Amino acid sequence: MITTIICVITGIISGAAFTQPNIFNQLMHHPATEHRRGEYWRWLTAGFVHADYMHLAFNLLAFYTFGVGVERRFIGYFGENGSYIYLFFYLVIIVAANLPTYFQHRFNSSYTAVGASGGVSGVVFAAILFNPWLEMSVFIIPMRGVVFGVLYLAYSSWAAQNAKDNIGHSAHLTGAVLGFALTAALMPDRLEQFIMEIRYMSPYW
Repeated sequence: MITTIICVITGIISGAAFTQPNIFNQLMHHPATEHRRGEYWRWLTAGFVHADYMHLAFNLLAFYTFGVGVERRFIGYFGENGSYIYLFFYLVIIVAANLPTYFQHRFNSSYTAVGASGGVSGVVFAAILFNPWLEMSVFIIPMRGVVFGVLYLAYSSWAAQNAKDNIGHSAHLTGAVLGFALTAALMPDRLEQFIMEIRYMSPYW
C-alpha cells in the first residue's frame, strides 16, 4: 500500500539526514533560501526529513495509524486509481502546509522547519471526515474524532499566533483544514454524510 511505501521512504530519507547534515540542509524548509534561490522543492522535501528520531517515530506512527484506513477509503471510492489519488492528496498537503511559513518568514534567514506533520494532520482530518465519531486516544485521554478535531483546530489557530515553542503550528493548522476540505471536494457525498452523522447520530460514549 502507498501508506507503507511513504513510511519506508520517509524513514530512509530521515535516517540518512540524521547522519549526513548536507542532506538535511538541502531538504529542509528554509523560506529565505527558497525565496532567494528559487529552491521551492523544499516545500515538498521538508516533509521527508525530521528533527530527531522521536519526531520521526511520532509522525510515522500517526500517519500509519490513520493513513491505512484513509487509503482504503480512497481505493473504495476511486477504484484502482485510489492509491495514486491518495498519494497526490498527501503530497499536495505537505507542500501547502509549508506555504504560510514561507510567506511569513521568506526574509528571515534564521527560520527553518522539517517534518511530515502537515501531511499527517491532513490524513487525520480526512479520517475524521470519514468517521466523525471514531475513537481516539490523545495522551491516554479517550475522545471522539470530531471532538479532537475541534480542539486541535482551536489550539493550532491560537498557537500559530502566540506560541514560542518552535513547533510548526501553522503547518498543522493548514494541513488539517486542507486535508478535510480536499477530501470533501474529492468526495462531496462523504461531506453530506458527515453532516448527517454530526446532526443525527449519537456516539456510544
